[in-house]
Amino acid sequence: MATATQNPSPQRSALRCVVPSARMLHCASGMNRSRIGSLRRSSIRAVPLGRRGVVIAELLIWLPVFVTALMAVVEFAILQQVNQQVALASRYGAKIAAEVTRVTATSPNLSNINQSATANNLQSRIDVFLANAGLTASCEVRLEHNASVSNPLQVDTATPCNCSATGPVTLPAGEPPAGEAYVRVTVCVPLVGNVPNVLSTLGFDITGRIVQHSTTYRIETN
Repeated sequence: MATATQNPSPQRSALRCVVPSARMLHCASGMNRSRIGSLRRSSIRAVPLGRRGVVIAELLIWLPVFVTALMAVVEFAILQQVNQQVALASRYGAKIAAEVTRVTATSPNLSNINQSATANNLQSRIDVFLANAGLTASCEVRLEHNASVSNPLQVDTATPCNCSATGPVTLPAGEPPAGEAYVRVTVCVPLVGNVPNVLSTLGFDITGRIVQHSTTYRIETN
């Protein structure tokens, strides 16, 4: 006689598939942890010890090169900024000299504006301009003119430095005729104190070096 077997309820079997027991979850999580641990151990063992030494050696070789290149970029960037500020200072000084009066009864005038004994002289004004730009004072300011007044060359030196005018040796033709006069102002600023001397050990020493710029303007006073 055939006996009928009762099939489990479909809802109960679905529940067994969807909601595993706590033991199964513990087992699965344990298997996952062991598998992850084995993968980590195998990945660590996959890197040979010799290769790690090569990486460290390459780092020790290239790190000083990278640091030196970085310092060079920083130093030359600051040097370029200082160069631009000194150029602006020479233009500022030439503008002052081109607009100052020629009348000797008034001080300062074109014949004494760049003399240290003159109050509010040219170098002091240029040094204020440089200080506002974050630079040290100039070591020398030179003024040359070809107007019909005295002292065509005035040099105000704070500290001795190898400063000379840049550009053409002589100014454009001056007076006479009246009103055809020119003035040239040269500003010299030491690099030490304005640019970090970080490359001195590599042969690029800025000690004793200066930045200088000259600007020529037509004199606007008669």
